[in-house]
Amino acid sequence: MLLAAAPNAQEFPATNVSEDGRYGVMTVGPPDTNGFDVFPAEQPGAPRRTLVEPANGPVRYVANTGSRFFFRVNAGSPNGRIIEVDAADPQHHARTIVAERTDALVGASLIRDRFYLNYLHDVHNVLEVADAGGRRIGTIALPGIGTATVPVGDAGDDVAYYTYESFTEPRSTYRYELATGRSTLAFRDPTPFDGAPFVTEQLFATSKDGTRIPVFVTHRRDVRYDGSTPTILWGYAGYGDLWTLTPGFGWTTAVWLQMGGAYAVVNARGGGEYGDGWHRAGMLEHKQHGFDDVIAAAELLIARKITSPSKLALTGASLGGLMVGAVVTQRPDLFGAALPNAAVLDMLRFQKFDFGAGMSTETGSSDQSEAMFRVLYAYSPLHNVRAGTRYPAMLITTGDHDDRVLPAHSYKFAAALQQAQGGDAPILLRVTENAGHDYAAAGTAGERLADRYAFLVKALHFTPSF
Repeated sequence: MLLAAAPNAQEFPATNVSEDGRYGVMTVGPPDTNGFDVFPAEQPGAPRRTLVEPANGPVRYVANTGSRFFFRVNAGSPNGRIIEVDAADPQHHARTIVAERTDALVGASLIRDRFYLNYLHDVHNVLEVADAGGRRIGTIALPGIGTATVPVGDAGDDVAYYTYESFTEPRSTYRYELATGRSTLAFRDPTPFDGAPFVTEQLFATSKDGTRIPVFVTHRRDVRYDGSTPTILWGYAGYGDLWTLTPGFGWTTAVWLQMGGAYAVVNARGGGEYGDGWHRAGMLEHKQHGFDDVIAAAELLIARKITSPSKLALTGASLGGLMVGAVVTQRPDLFGAALPNAAVLDMLRFQKFDFGAGMSTETGSSDQSEAMFRVLYAYSPLHNVRAGTRYPAMLITTGDHDDRVLPAHSYKFAAALQQAQGGDAPILLRVTENAGHDYAAAGTAGERLADRYAFLVKALHFTPSF
């Protein structure tokens, strides 16, 4: 077993062994600015050698060939590139193998003498093949616009495997022949869902500052564009490539679609959809950009008559719950319902409790400076509830043992809204006993979903189609 101590509580070290068994490979530093150390795998007590400094993060290990290590990095290239660092070189000079491109590089593998590269093009994956020198030599055709993983396989294999999914297609595994480039279905998820009656559109909203914002909308092929379709709008707007919202299948979404609703995902700034630059444009003092993007997406759905304000629900969890709280306090007129789950809602004091301090690298905190205090105060959901405002119906949910986001965020927000509500829409608080941030101890997933959808059926005046 390979063990190493974390320098401080904000770091998340992880150690693995290189495929050839020669090296221990260890991440060092926080996830958004990590670096990499190596040491002889058979000598876990040996001194570590730093190949990539944390200041050059975020860094992702790709592979190694002997002492030559390959990493995916964003330093100096927000959309990502592949570098090579030789552990045998005392200076550990980095050499670019795959240069940065317009599309974000979100995954890479090395099998034999070829790199397999996973790019994001307008928030869907494109798989490419490059030779050992990083020159593009081909592509891997995917079934459609969706989400794919980079092909993986052992160095001596003749085949590799990758997965593919979309909003209407459950994740399936494909077998890829390295010699011929041929893909065949190896395993299909047995989820009993027929995606044929549904279609996904990719739209683009224009945000407040003119930025083009992708929005995926999935609905029945025979939908009426008259504003009558109950629609869920979901987003996150944070943590860069850790939360890149590409098309993905979920059984909860499948149920909503079968009920006759539409499901929309907004790729707001703060995520990793267009590389590290997209992330940084929606973090710290720029956090409001992400909220503006969500507002623009809601306005687009209404303008296109896919839905209307009384039929539109905004949902999100954790940092996505912050998005819900901020957007709905800024533009309550756009929504018929809002469902913030395990949400960060008091932006002036979040850092004082539980994991809150760890989130400050993404949002900043009121302790940092007067300027950051003013930024946070301007959008903090709890501090922007206004008496007499007609707020949409809200179901605010939390677990009473959530140690990631203190449940008091939800308690205070619900109380403030109930006191301020100037309309007749209900403001409800649902607290699940013995449940944490992910509701692991909250009973069956079906019961929780039934509560949420029953609330939406009532709030959006929705008659399900089954």
